[in-house]
Amino acid sequence: MNNEYELLSKMNYDTLCKHLIEKYGEVKGSYFVNETCRTPNSKIKRSSEGLFVHHIKENEFVQLNNTRYALLAPYEYQLSENLLYCDYIEHMLLHMCI
Repeated sequence: MNNEYELLSKMNYDTLCKHLIEKYGEVKGSYFVNETCRTPNSKIKRSSEGLFVHHIKENEFVQLNNTRYALLAPYEYQLSENLLYCDYIEHMLLHMCI
């Protein structure tokens, strides 16, 4: 395993989230364009850089990127302060912590 990923795997969820926000910067917009949670915000995507958006509050509610489940949670969970960027392995590590 890559040394960086090995270090990340030893972090708790909150520390890992803070680290990833410092590493990639803050997400500049909400996940969905409005409170109906039907249309994802394409302006926040960084997939061309190999990065994905992770909902920090997925440790409280599952599948916050899915309209059906997103509507069950407070809309605030879709706002930029509750999102972060991560790569595939970092995303897996986040979900392992959850």
